[in-house]
Amino acid sequence: MQCIHYVLVVAILLSVNGDYSNNNDESINRSINRPYSAEHSSISNTPSVHNKSIKSALHPIHTPSSDSPSPSPNENISSILGFRYPFDLVNLLTNNPLFDEFLHKMSVIARLANTILLQSDLMNKTEMHYKIGELLNIGKLDIAYLKNMNTTHMLEFMKIVNKTVSEIGRSVSDGEYTVMYLYEMQNSMKYLPPIDKFPNRTGFISKTEELREKFKWVQFNESWPPLRKLSTDLKALNGFTNGSSTTKQMNEDVKLFMNVLDSIENAKPFIIALNQHLTTLSSFKDWNMEVRRSVLDQPERLGISLYFRNELQKMLNASVESEYSISEKYKLIDDLKKNMQNFGDDFQTFKTNFVQYSNQPSAELRGFLALNRLSSEINKDWMDNALGMNQERRRKLIHSLNPIFALKNNSKLSNFSLSTDYKTGIAIEDMYLITDLLRERKGNSRGYSYSYTLKTCLKDVGEIAWHEVSGALYLPKHSRDAGEQFSILLDSQLLHEGLQPLIDDLNSVSSIINKYKDSHSSDLLFKVLTRVFDELKTSGSMEKLKKSVDRLTEVSSKFDANKFQKSLTRILLRNKGIDGAMKSKFANDEYEFNKCFRDREHEIRMGYHDVRLLQNLRNFGEEGVNHVNAYIKKMADMKKLIDEQETTLILKNTNFNVSWEKLKTIDRAIVAKIDNAVASVKNLIQLKNMKFVSEPENWQNFVLDDLKRMDGSITKLELEKMWKLGIDNLPFLSGSEYFIEALKKIDFRKMRNISELDVFFKELEGIPSMNFNFNALIFVLNHFISMDVYNLEDFNQMKSELIKISSMELDFAKHFRSAPDAFKNCFLFVAFVSAIVSFIIWKKKWLCFRKEVIECEIIDNEPAEYPPPLTQDIIVIVIVNQIIIRTLVKFEQWMQLLNYVKSSLNSEERGFPYIPLDPRKYFDPNIRLMPYTALQSIRLHGNRFRTRIGTIFYAMQSPMEASTEHDDTREEFLELLLKDSSEYIIMAQDSNTSGIYYHQGVGSAKFGRFTVLTESETQLGNSQNIVVRQLKITDGKKKLTRSVKQFQIKNWAQGQLLPPISHADMEMILTECSSSTTPVIVHSPSGTGPTMLIIGMEYISRNMECNEQMTFDDAFKRLVDKRYSSFNTWQEIGWLQCGVVYCLSVRHGVELSIYHQMNNAYLDMAVKGNGLPKGVKN
Repeated sequence: MQCIHYVLVVAILLSVNGDYSNNNDESINRSINRPYSAEHSSISNTPSVHNKSIKSALHPIHTPSSDSPSPSPNENISSILGFRYPFDLVNLLTNNPLFDEFLHKMSVIARLANTILLQSDLMNKTEMHYKIGELLNIGKLDIAYLKNMNTTHMLEFMKIVNKTVSEIGRSVSDGEYTVMYLYEMQNSMKYLPPIDKFPNRTGFISKTEELREKFKWVQFNESWPPLRKLSTDLKALNGFTNGSSTTKQMNEDVKLFMNVLDSIENAKPFIIALNQHLTTLSSFKDWNMEVRRSVLDQPERLGISLYFRNELQKMLNASVESEYSISEKYKLIDDLKKNMQNFGDDFQTFKTNFVQYSNQPSAELRGFLALNRLSSEINKDWMDNALGMNQERRRKLIHSLNPIFALKNNSKLSNFSLSTDYKTGIAIEDMYLITDLLRERKGNSRGYSYSYTLKTCLKDVGEIAWHEVSGALYLPKHSRDAGEQFSILLDSQLLHEGLQPLIDDLNSVSSIINKYKDSHSSDLLFKVLTRVFDELKTSGSMEKLKKSVDRLTEVSSKFDANKFQKSLTRILLRNKGIDGAMKSKFANDEYEFNKCFRDREHEIRMGYHDVRLLQNLRNFGEEGVNHVNAYIKKMADMKKLIDEQETTLILKNTNFNVSWEKLKTIDRAIVAKIDNAVASVKNLIQLKNMKFVSEPENWQNFVLDDLKRMDGSITKLELEKMWKLGIDNLPFLSGSEYFIEALKKIDFRKMRNISELDVFFKELEGIPSMNFNFNALIFVLNHFISMDVYNLEDFNQMKSELIKISSMELDFAKHFRSAPDAFKNCFLFVAFVSAIVSFIIWKKKWLCFRKEVIECEIIDNEPAEYPPPLTQDIIVIVIVNQIIIRTLVKFEQWMQLLNYVKSSLNSEERGFPYIPLDPRKYFDPNIRLMPYTALQSIRLHGNRFRTRIGTIFYAMQSPMEASTEHDDTREEFLELLLKDSSEYIIMAQDSNTSGIYYHQGVGSAKFGRFTVLTESETQLGNSQNIVVRQLKITDGKKKLTRSVKQFQIKNWAQGQLLPPISHADMEMILTECSSSTTPVIVHSPSGTGPTMLIIGMEYISRNMECNEQMTFDDAFKRLVDKRYSSFNTWQEIGWLQCGVVYCLSVRHGVELSIYHQMNNAYLDMAVKGNGLPKGVKN
């Protein structure tokens, strides 16, 4: 069954016995800090350059706190509903105590499942080196690593960090500014062509001038107020119910309708006028201003370089720092890196294991946290109904868990928490960033010697008259603002569609309401309101109007017509300024300065990396040092306790009649499904409570607003582009809303038992994927945090939330789809097997929970050994017996075999404990799965075949993408390839179909935790329909890689008259694949037809070549008995028999004349229809 099997089996098993014992996930990729390499991006590891206000002391982010981190929030106590733990009772989504109780029960089941598996592992000494990490909820960390972590040296290193922080000063020095300015100048001028090669700007300016003349911002702004009033009135009317009884209530109901009517009449003139104005502007519907303004990009880059050279010159003229140098600060960084070499990676472990795992809301489901809570929860009476057991069985189950509870009671580590408060978590994140930057650092302070060259280059070009060149910056800025606003207008489709549909909707609703007015008084009477409302609803008029109004209202909230018109005006005003700047001597001098200083490019890039380090160290500050020190001391305490704990970790079961060795058969996947499903619910609750999800627009625009305060620079432009690209593609907002709406549909009053969980999870199965790479967003925030002096706390909170979100597995739908099978049928399980029968089944190893121990057997009925192949002369006789002498006889033979396929019972029944395949893994529910040869290592729709020479074939459906009918099976398919060590794949379908699991052409693609690299892609010989690929599949979780050769046969549709491949090519592929000692995967969309033709050629020919008495019919029936619905047409069977003759001929040196004769006769029948009975279509 697919309940929490092992929980129930353990309970039942132990209830049979009278004797009892007397004993009482990976880190955020480092690319968070460097999503683009320095070679590919001008902003790699680059902070933005602020205005001079950054010279003020950068405020440290860490406020004073106690010497040690505060307790985990998970340790707070609450008594609501008798529950103890905040994640079980805090439901800010629905404020529904029934949901709290429901989630609590799910959590208890997950804790129980994890605890029994943990006790089994400890008793059976399974992966003991990871058990301390699991108990402490810090992931799979080897105990050797924990014991060898040198906390003493780490504290000594933190002293050096503290000393460095104090010596670098709190203000950004002129030397640092020099490096930042030079860096921005280099980025601006890199690959910049000469001015005379810049794109012509005339066309853009002319089109902008034309738009400025036609555009009237008043037309937009006058339309918005009446439109918003109509939107409000429509929402009020939508809540109308015919339940009023008093005169006052009746009048208010009438007013609801009249308000809508009045609002329509008020809004219509403005909407009509705006529609006419949009018609005037429609000539610009295909003119993308945001793209066209790119003619200003190169002048802007030159302007940015001029700006920074002017700022640099002004600063150096007033600077009191000798030689504009920061060499002493660079030497501090030299010393810091030298002292970090031996344990810098420990800070990464702090971040990715200690902080990430222990702070997750699901941490309470596992390890000591789960044990502490379960010890009291397991005594609750509701457990009986939830698990389908009586009090006696529950008592015995509790008694069976005495060893693990005794471990908890006797361990000092059981109350040891590695969770952190907010400030400590941020400090550890900052320290990791610093060590990561140190690790990437190239060279040392002796490599910086650019001050003399800088003075010489500046002297050669002289100072800039900024007023003559400032136009190079101002016009591009205004054009960017205008381009963004115009893109909003273009995206709204208003210039394409106009507002006539909205006007029609207004008239429709107005007409319906007016129709019901009293003919004498022209009033709308209360008695007709229900009829009016019904017609508005049934006709769809009100809903259409509401959607149209809401759509335009959304445009009004984004498109600032007044701002757009001002930007257009400023573009035209600044046009002369940019022309003057490009013609000035200062613009040409900038090229000379860049050329003069070009040899120092590498030094400036190195220096800039160190400047960023200095900024992060300032930001980290003394308070950050204190927080990290406290955490390291906490780790030192943990190490001492680990040394004591290790000797008492192994549990004993001396008084148990039922050996816990049997629990090695527990299917860990079932435990994981339960754990992941509950953890997903908890993660969604935490997501909703995060500001980045609950207030998305405010937080997203907060960064953009801060960017606007910054001086223009290439770094700023790139950061702004990166942030916009990220927030425009955020997928998790819709998922969070889906979760809330799904909860509203569920009646939690009925959710009293775990058996009803399938209703809950099925409601959540359709939640949109929330997977997203947050690295780019975190990268942007890392720059802000190191540079911004105003909003450090806000940016830190935003970064903290993004890191928490990125550490979650956000494909919740996958876990919700698998949850019902893991939770349901608890009562059915107990009803199905009694305690004694369960014990017998267990002892006889009929339970198939886990592959390594007692996997469900594949019953194939193939002989263990075959006789040797027949001699050539007898092979000739076997071949001759296949000849088509009379087409009608051969046709009847093929039809009889086809009827044999179609008349099979196709039963999917197999005795317990065989588990039927999940219906969502069927490509076609009409193609059933033969249970006795069904694949077992990974449950997919496929069957196993073994040929005479021992080659294993898997006949399979192709992987599928998720849809309303199907699960996404690509990850499981790739897992099967790695788990069963397959070396060959034969794929019979096109690459443009759903479920493709590789990259077309050389390159890589990612599917969940798997990365598939296409190393090569070639055509097989002269066959245009056969593609050969070499694939390298990597499991990111298990760190396994396997190379697989794939043969793709294209243009082969299900039921196709003739396959697109010759028998010769097919035999050549089969001969190569048959050399494999591991399973050969053959798949097509349904796993029948083409798949079975490929396997059939090999399987039948190998059987017939060693058995003179075996006919084609005999071998064919053996083949199709192993996979249902194998063939669909008689033509397929005919092509297969010809292919078998070809294989027998070429493999045994028989002339191909018989094959050609037979194949030609077959083609006459299949293509031309010759020799077929009257009325039979080919």
